[in-house]
Amino acid sequence: MTLDNLLRIGKLKAHTATRIEVVRLFDAAEQSRADASVVGLSAASRLDAGSRVRVLDSIRGLRNQVDYRGLPISDTVADECRAEAHDLVNHIRSWIAARQPHLL
Repeated sequence: MTLDNLLRIGKLKAHTATRIEVVRLFDAAEQSRADASVVGLSAASRLDAGSRVRVLDSIRGLRNQVDYRGLPISDTVADECRAEAHDLVNHIRSWIAARQPHLL
């Protein structure tokens, strides 16, 4: 199902973001990135903080494994998630700067 379909059937509403909303989202992403970089934080906690920025199905699945099944997570996976979250935020910021600079 596409976003257009969801709009058409009323499951999604169109919304025009304001500068304040975008700034708040970036502030939250920055805080999650900072949290994911805290020295001494467990790999599971770093994964949790990083996945708040990068919520893709594969990461969400790993996070669920940690949260609901108590499975361990490696430092490598947590660090990769944090790095990908960092790259994603930078990419989104650049995209918005190029297309909707008034929102930044």
